[in-house]
Amino acid sequence: MGRDFLANQVSFDQRGTVSLFESTIRILGGLLSAYHLSGETDTKLLMLADDLGSRLAKSFNTTTGIPPETATLRSDGMSFAYVCSTSESSTLQLEFRYLAHLTNNPMYKESVDRIIDVMLNAPKYDSLVPTRIDAKTGLFVGTEISLGSRGDSYYEYMLKQWLQTKQSEVDLRVEYDAAVRGIKKYLVRTSPRQGLTYVGEMVDVTGEPKFSPKMDHLVCFLAGNLALGATNGTHVRKAHLSARDRDDLVLARELGETCAHMYFDTPSGLAPEIAYFALSNETTNQILSNGDILVPPLDRHSLLRPETVESFYLLWKLTGEKKWREYGWRVFEAIERCAHGEYTSLDDVTVVPPTKRDSV
Repeated sequence: MGRDFLANQVSFDQRGTVSLFESTIRILGGLLSAYHLSGETDTKLLMLADDLGSRLAKSFNTTTGIPPETATLRSDGMSFAYVCSTSESSTLQLEFRYLAHLTNNPMYKESVDRIIDVMLNAPKYDSLVPTRIDAKTGLFVGTEISLGSRGDSYYEYMLKQWLQTKQSEVDLRVEYDAAVRGIKKYLVRTSPRQGLTYVGEMVDVTGEPKFSPKMDHLVCFLAGNLALGATNGTHVRKAHLSARDRDDLVLARELGETCAHMYFDTPSGLAPEIAYFALSNETTNQILSNGDILVPPLDRHSLLRPETVESFYLLWKLTGEKKWREYGWRVFEAIERCAHGEYTSLDDVTVVPPTKRDSV
């Protein structure tokens, strides 16, 4: 069994470097989830999590606490972090906070809280942040603001940390709400033909900011996050919704529908890694189903990402609306049709069947 393999054959005393972000959310997070599902009784799983966490946590030993993107499991960390991914630095907190709680070791929580403190105090663009942060100065750098790659988790985990702490750390909720206002002000648009609500990007924010109608699949996390923030994780019939909450829930549903179109408007039924949205009624051969979603050839691959399905689940769970569960099932059926067996990445979602890649 998988648990016995972990307990008896896995050792983290390994040479080489690993991704701090990936190792935290997948390996450490997986061990902590398995321990939780054991009723918090399987001490071997907790020991493994503690061992891995102690090795990864050495990477937090930098001037600002912002870690490098890689960790060395056998050394004292890598203190030469320079410019790092915003999202990767702000996606470590849930796991390390939970590990601190389980082990009664405050070092884990203090280390990742320091990262968030630096980010909260750094200047921003109307509460929106660029996709890179300088680990030496603690200042955001770069010219792009995106809720896609290298930006997404900053916004997602502000809310989830607040919920994890039983809504006690008010500064996290304040920062999240301010960011949502910035998202609505600068990044939310509606397409001309299909009326699809989407979240674009801003480029050249240090000069003359320009809007780009580019939306990564990763951005689809926002539909579920907005619903979670509006209801605080309570079913909508029991939640006490403010006017802001109701507005956030409307946007959550609209974005959920857009993310559904990113799947269902393709011949394969699977979404591309990146989509662009038409700014006018002009047509090109890159438009899906004569609609508003454009997918250039280099962006047509699928990595079978989970963000949209997670949002469908949260929208169903929090609203009770059955269509979201049905949407999730349609995505599952498309994955079974196109990627069954190896469940690998796919080359092009606009052809049937898509060619499978030799990678996951």
